[in-house]
Amino acid sequence: FPSHDKKDWETYFSLCGLDEPIHDIIKLTHEYESKGYEVWIMSGRSVSCEKDTLESFEKHNVVFDKMKLRGEGNFIPDFVIKPAWAKKIIGLERIEVVYDDNPKVIEAFRKKGLYVIDVKNNTQNELNGKAKMKN
Repeated sequence: FPSHDKKDWETYFSLCGLDEPIHDIIKLTHEYESKGYEVWIMSGRSVSCEKDTLESFEKHNVVFDKMKLRGEGNFIPDFVIKPAWAKKIIGLERIEVVYDDNPKVIEAFRKKGLYVIDVKNNTQNELNGKAKMKN
């Protein structure tokens, strides 16, 4: 994998607290939780962002059961690492749906046979429809 300038990544990760929440997805976390689903968050953020990430989740009332962040100095592309985590940690057969905003990640999960919703390019009705389809 290509090497990355550590200083650029440190700056990038230090700004993670400024990310705007996607309110439609936050609502879905509540719907899934109310139906008894286990909600996982897998982020390409570094563990150096964990405190800011958790504070943001608390501030915006994000519900989840488990979270996986990349380790310090891990620059494996998201489209490689997220599906690998999902397979190893959760088990692909247990995954109902994946929500992501990165086209390469979306494609990688779809190649694994998973149903994926692009959170940047779906309407509220489409997002809610999937949450209500299965119980």
